[in-house]
Amino acid sequence: MARKMSNDELYKLLRQMSNDELYKLLRQDAFDLREKAKTLFREAQDAQRCRNHELCKKLKKQAHSKLTEAQQWQKVAAEIIFNITNAKNNKFVIDLHGLHTSEAVGYVSQRLVQLNESNDTAQPLLVITGRGIHSRLGPKLPTAIKDFCDENGYYYKEGKPGTILVYITTRFSKSLKSHFEEYEEPLELKWVF
Repeated sequence: MARKMSNDELYKLLRQMSNDELYKLLRQDAFDLREKAKTLFREAQDAQRCRNHELCKKLKKQAHSKLTEAQQWQKVAAEIIFNITNAKNNKFVIDLHGLHTSEAVGYVSQRLVQLNESNDTAQPLLVITGRGIHSRLGPKLPTAIKDFCDENGYYYKEGKPGTILVYITTRFSKSLKSHFEEYEEPLELKWVF
């Protein structure tokens, strides 16, 4: 008979996995649920074509339920992945490896709000987006984070490949931003882990 693991034991086990293994394990249930929802939607379309409206309605309801469940699993997976990849980082470093674009933007937004509210604006937030070498369609996170900064008035600079420095001093004005751009010096990043 298998012994039930405590949350601490499970967390420790998950931290020992590679990012790829962790990602696949945590995202697989959500992926399976989305696939089941697609199948149910196709079956609902078939029922609609056969004029079986009652079955169509039932299948659509089941499909929507599976999609909702998949979204819940994605949220749980994102939280676990984020907590594990950032366990040793200080509040000025945020690693987005393993997160989907909307999740990553959400975590960056949340961290910037926390730093602003606590007046911890002395140093920039180092955002580790990665270079996108594991993404099928190439790097998406750097563009999403830069777009978020532009839309919300945060000044940023690209650091080493796969990193972005976001300056927290709340929302630079355009004139101040252009002043910063006059001084294009290479950045020396100090990794704080």
